Amino acid sequence: MSTPSDLAELEVRPGPAKHARAVGRARPGRPLVAIAGSPNCGKSTLFNRLTGLRQKVANYPGVTVEKKAGVCTLPSGRAVDILDLPGTYSLRPASPDEVVVRDILLGVQPSTPLPDLTLLVLDATCLERQLYLCMQVIEIGRPVIIVLNMMDAASEEGLDVDAEHLSRVLGAPVIPVSARLGSGIGRLRDAMERDVPAPRGVARELPGPLAAEVDRLAALLRLEGPAAQVNRRHVAMALLLDEGEDASLFRAVPPPLRREIRELRARLDGTMPEWRAHEPVGHYHAVADLIRRATLRVKPRGGSWRARIDRVLTHRIAGPAVFVLLMAVVFQSVFTWATPLMNAIAWAVSAVGRIVAPALPAGPIRSLVVDGVIAGVGAVVTFVPQIAILFLF
Repeated sequence: MSTPSDLAELEVRPGPAKHARAVGRARPGRPLVAIAGSPNCGKSTLFNRLTGLRQKVANYPGVTVEKKAGVCTLPSGRAVDILDLPGTYSLRPASPDEVVVRDILLGVQPSTPLPDLTLLVLDATCLERQLYLCMQVIEIGRPVIIVLNMMDAASEEGLDVDAEHLSRVLGAPVIPVSARLGSGIGRLRDAMERDVPAPRGVARELPGPLAAEVDRLAALLRLEGPAAQVNRRHVAMALLLDEGEDASLFRAVPPPLRREIRELRARLDGTMPEWRAHEPVGHYHAVADLIRRATLRVKPRGGSWRARIDRVLTHRIAGPAVFVLLMAVVFQSVFTWATPLMNAIAWAVSAVGRIVAPALPAGPIRSLVVDGVIAGVGAVVTFVPQIAILFLF
């Protein structure tokens, strides 16, 4: 086993940040705020709302992953840097984009400092599917604000999310917004001004042997390092699950601890072959409990007009009937409604031919222009009404 002296070079900055400042001056320069969330949750729309045109796009060093950064001015006039992270479903990376997100939030991404605050964007219309990522981000132990986006769409669908109850359960501020409409953005800016403590998190269960090994590895991580900023238990679990020897997180620990991690994986493989599945299962159990405690309610409304149309079009009787009716309308419009326009174009082309023919001498030139160019172009243009009507559908 590694000794404390072996771990003197540990650079993963372990330990929970109980009094970290949300946008404090933890390092020279402007505070850094990262926007995280799953794909299609409205992250980029929120990023544009906060930064306006003051943004730039580049790539992260060594990977072809787009890096979008901008500047946001808070109500007090203070400027903060905003970083729009790639969309991810989990902090257990399965792609280069997800590796970048994980490394930035843990502070091991080259050239990118540890964010002072994370804005975690959740789609309010499908909250349950995104709470797994939410649990992982909260477990990191860094200041985070939960941004419930698309509240306008949730309201149209009859969903009512108890944001205050959700905030109490998660131990983090929850701000309902609609990035598309701009509602709630002012309240979010105000929240970014305040000191945001690290969330207390939601407890998740791990089997006894696995929990003991994770705690033991976390204790080793706690022995050394600079300022304690990241939850050591989360880092311990991430190190166990991150089996890429070239990953930034694995390279951030000294060789003696790397050997300890490899030995620990081998022991777990021998005693608990399915140990890798227990981490997501534990999170999903916590999510299920959170859903019950957060009291997500569905109001007795008819739903949005999109939902009502969807119910009709997917009905086993009404759906096929609407399809047949729609196809009949398309057929009627293409082959009947376009006929007057096609006849008008054919008459116009014929009239042009009759006007041009007398002006040209009889022979090949007249035949080329009248029977070739004018008639040929006319034959193509005649079908424009049918094509245009078809494209309308």
